[in-house]
Amino acid sequence: MLKLSRTQEKIVRQKNVGTFVIKGEKYSGKTSIAILRMLYLLEHACKAGERILYICMDEASKQKVNQQFSQYYGLQNISLFDEESKGEVIIKSIDYLLQEAANKAHVHLNLEICNEVTEDLLVDLLPQVRKAYPKVKWLREEYLSFMAYEIRWIYACGYTSFEQYAGANRKRATMKLPKKGSGRRAIWFLKELVSSNLKKQGFMMKDQMQMDTLSYLQEDTLREQYRHIIIDDAHKLTKVQLECIKALKSKDHGEILFLMDKSEKNIPFSWLGQGNSFKTIGYNMTGRVKHLVKRKKAHTQYKKKVGVKQTPLELFMQEMNQHVHQEQKMQVAEKTLPWYVETYRYVNKITGVETIFQRDSSAGETYIDEVKQDEVEALPIYSNIAAGMPIELVDEVNGKFELPSLLLHHKKDTYILHVQGDSMIGVEISDGDYVVIQAGNINNYEIAAVYYNGAVTLKRIVQEKEHILLVSENPEYSPIVIEEGDFRVMGKLIGVIKPIIEG
Repeated sequence: MLKLSRTQEKIVRQKNVGTFVIKGEKYSGKTSIAILRMLYLLEHACKAGERILYICMDEASKQKVNQQFSQYYGLQNISLFDEESKGEVIIKSIDYLLQEAANKAHVHLNLEICNEVTEDLLVDLLPQVRKAYPKVKWLREEYLSFMAYEIRWIYACGYTSFEQYAGANRKRATMKLPKKGSGRRAIWFLKELVSSNLKKQGFMMKDQMQMDTLSYLQEDTLREQYRHIIIDDAHKLTKVQLECIKALKSKDHGEILFLMDKSEKNIPFSWLGQGNSFKTIGYNMTGRVKHLVKRKKAHTQYKKKVGVKQTPLELFMQEMNQHVHQEQKMQVAEKTLPWYVETYRYVNKITGVETIFQRDSSAGETYIDEVKQDEVEALPIYSNIAAGMPIELVDEVNGKFELPSLLLHHKKDTYILHVQGDSMIGVEISDGDYVVIQAGNINNYEIAAVYYNGAVTLKRIVQEKEHILLVSENPEYSPIVIEEGDFRVMGKLIGVIKPIIEG
């Protein structure tokens, strides 16, 4: 299950990103944030037919992201009411994405793509280059790797003319290459020879293919476009790859989210990883970079407001702060909280985030980490819902439950049902829990409150070709097959409230 801090969850839930960068060390949660961001966009920002493009560095990364994402969202995305899906997620590696575009543009015709220039080819071409530029001393076989690297660098940067390459900054080149000097002219001449010879042999370099694809993407108005794009490992991409992605972004309001590892630097052929700014590729990221920091969970202290009467819970926690050692606070508090303080755990079933909160029944107030919540939602509690065999639904309100608005993320049309039974224990929904339901349509494989032939139950929805299955998360219960009868979805599961019994 993906676990996010509150700061990370705020990133996931912000309404309009536009362009944004998330930087962090390895395993700091960048990919988790991006996957949950896709879920948020699908639910809140995608219209029918719109697509979210998630770009990975390679096929191995793509498989990991695809597997992780599929755990939280049914990839078939089938509506139970024959309505169009709000949106679609496309996960591709950068090379596959650009290869598709190149095929549509017939960039390489019948040429086979190769990744690098062979040393044998360079050795064969060196005499021609030395004859044209006799003063360039490093045109020798011991410098073949440098020449091959420089050719690939030219393509990776998208330089289509010698003038562009001649004026480029090459501080990190292993050989001195003065601007507009004979050394750069020799490299450019060698590049042209390599390209023409490869073509005669039926080959084209992958870097050249991607550079030529960029021209197609920038000019062709019929190219595929995406409203939302997330770029994983953006620090590893070449300038051409970044420019191609930019061309795939539709002009409609949406966003491009860059994920970058700040500990990886000087990556071969990369653009941002070599220290180049976002401005060089047309983005102004001032104030749009979020740094993820690994740190221990901070203890939030409630600050007493002058002139405001303290509630019994506040007085109790203040006394705890004065007399109990810091490391023992949580343990003692769990055992000695006053009887009028109820403790709950809220599990957000969309993001996986878990939050402990407390309700002070004597004062009618709610707290998270000892901090009073000024905004709460009083959700109606309806009759019991079966996590087992369907039970009859009584359409009446059995009270209200005040839940911190922070946990609901301003979702509308929500209500609470009390769980009876153990058929959903596989997803940590137990007898006696409360489930938070959001009215409306759901997607395939989501968990929902379902009304069927006068009874209501909580089940995972699986739509097959000829019927719908109501599937339990307990092997002791068989799926319920819906083929005919009075059936409707009351809403999807978005959260679970679990009472924590003291003692």
